[in-house]
Amino acid sequence: MRHDPHGRRHDQIDNLAEVYQWLPGNLFIGPQNRSDDPGAAFETGAQVVIGGDFNTHVTASQAIQTYLRAPSAVGAAQQAVGNLGQIARMTSVFPLNPDNWVKNSNGSYKLASIEQLGRVARAIMEPAAS
Repeated sequence: MRHDPHGRRHDQIDNLAEVYQWLPGNLFIGPQNRSDDPGAAFETGAQVVIGGDFNTHVTASQAIQTYLRAPSAVGAAQQAVGNLGQIARMTSVFPLNPDNWVKNSNGSYKLASIEQLGRVARAIMEPAAS
């Protein structure tokens, strides 16, 4: 079997995408009334919730986007699969931490920035040295 970068997209590929979107390692608990919810777009501010594992999510997202733009970019597909495998091994959602959220004047919430969390939190966010 060979990959055909010009072949037709399989009808069930969207089902596979949904599986990865709803993996526990790809989810975090937050308030329902968010002002910064990106919807289906990548959650760029989630580093404050995910911490050091955030790079795995970013790399997976970038590799998927590269592959979708250029299906012949097999290396990007392999990178995405590797990172998605790491995310799939995460067995629980990221819990609610009130310190990760900023309350807006209208009562809605948004993710805090790393700068808002301060230097100690930034040290926690850094991936562990390999």
